[in-house]
Amino acid sequence: MLDLNELMNGLPGITPRWGGAMAEAAGVCLELQRHSQGVLLRVRGNVSKRHELIWPSIDAQTFRTWADRQEATEYGATAIAVLLAKNEIGHTVIERAVKSTGIDYWLGHEAEGPPFQRKARLEISGILRVDGSDSDVEKAVAKRVKDKLRQTQSSSGLLPVYVIVVEFGSPLCEVQTE
Repeated sequence: MLDLNELMNGLPGITPRWGGAMAEAAGVCLELQRHSQGVLLRVRGNVSKRHELIWPSIDAQTFRTWADRQEATEYGATAIAVLLAKNEIGHTVIERAVKSTGIDYWLGHEAEGPPFQRKARLEISGILRVDGSDSDVEKAVAKRVKDKLRQTQSSSGLLPVYVIVVEFGSPLCEVQTE
């Protein structure tokens, strides 16, 4: 199970307030797609699993707050991705990356405590909905993963990179590393 409410406790590189806001964004995206609490998120790629999704209560004010669907999708995907990174990859977000790096976050090990060491890079992307068959969804997600892997080359080096793409319509998530 991925309980997005956990983000309200924060992570080393995400404040509790920002974590809560991202969890709300994910909830808005999932409810816009008419999903109910406990919907199964299918994860494929380097991780092959199904996760039951739980998110904060979403009311009319929350929908108004996240009326910009592009931002809701971006930050909602981030909420799911950072929990997947922590639970399935074994890395936690330790720092937001600057734009020119081609990634969104630096990952490390929470147990090491500050000062955190960068162990991996994370790039995240969200898609609100792909219309069409399951095959169409999978192809669109795979194409986005490929594009994002190319984007991360500007920060390539010795550290591995993880790309996580979340599609809310199915819902489907792909995790790839390079």
